Amino acid sequence: ISKLKSEQEELMPIADHKSALLDLKTEHREIIIDLRDQMRAAEKISTELKSQIAVYIEEKTKLLEEKCKLEKEVEEKELLVESCTKSSDKEIELEKKMLDFKDAAQKEKSRLLTELERLMG
Repeated sequence: ISKLKSEQEELMPIADHKSALLDLKTEHREIIIDLRDQMRAAEKISTELKSQIAVYIEEKTKLLEEKCKLEKEVEEKELLVESCTKSSDKEIELEKKMLDFKDAAQKEKSRLLTELERLMG
């Protein structure tokens, strides 16, 4: 009996080691399962981010196209305003010339009437 107890005491550390190894193996499996779950979650997040980035790029592209379109419209309207301003300036210049011509004609008329009265008179 004492020999059996002695052998049992010798075998106890081995059993404890075996139990500890089994615990480590179980813990290792749990860690692997947890890492796989984390990898799946990371892949889902990565996929969602890629999708959001694609949507962002598409929206940004649309906004840039709209910006270019609006800039072109503004440029066309600025050219139209410039053209109208030039036309308006030309009209004002023509009106001034016409007024100058009328003034000169009135002066010439007055001079001719004065000359006519002098000759007749």
